[in-house]
Amino acid sequence: MSHTNIRSISQAKQGWDIVQYPCFRLASFLKLELSQLPVYPRIVDRVKQGALFIDLGCGLGQDIRRLAYDGAPSENMVGLDLREGVIELGYELFKDKNTLKATFLAQDFFEDTPVLREMIGKVEIVNSGLFMHLWDWAGQVRIGQRMIELLTPQGGLITGLHSGGREAGNHRAEGWIERCIHNEMSFRQMWIEIERLTGAHCKLEISAQEGKQYRLDDQPTLRLQWVVEVRK
Repeated sequence: MSHTNIRSISQAKQGWDIVQYPCFRLASFLKLELSQLPVYPRIVDRVKQGALFIDLGCGLGQDIRRLAYDGAPSENMVGLDLREGVIELGYELFKDKNTLKATFLAQDFFEDTPVLREMIGKVEIVNSGLFMHLWDWAGQVRIGQRMIELLTPQGGLITGLHSGGREAGNHRAEGWIERCIHNEMSFRQMWIEIERLTGAHCKLEISAQEGKQYRLDDQPTLRLQWVVEVRK
């Protein structure tokens, strides 16, 4: 096993000690999910042209590092995670604390801090990754409103992943807070509600694949991959 693999496993174990997210249990942060989206080349190009990018629930900041590796200037990137310890693990894993120019915020997404308030109306791309799906219906709608609030007056792009299911509804795995599991129909309905509340035009593209890798139980799942083009 290479030194890099050993270090990655070590970071996964340390991350699990901080917060019990499946991405640490399965070391799925190594998959660099954002770079696998069809829209990813557009994201790289827009950040190269100066677009401000924010990664919600950024964890170790792996998607930010991949963007930087692909030539996007890291000074145009912001990572947000609730736990400072997870952000620090990212620096330890990638050994780039003195070179990476991205800004990392350790805070609640709904906390109205001066730094986040300054970003309102300036962001062009929001990556919600596996952040939005951690909430119940009301929480996800609120996140959608908050993301749109951050976007420029013209709008922007929002991307994300959801661990869904064939049957939509609230779900509570052992040791977890209640969250909303979506199928394609319920997810579209939620964005219609977000559209109504914000007055923005939201064009949703969504695809679904069966899989179990993001669930803490053995229930059939859908992996929802989505992109929303927002016009205000």
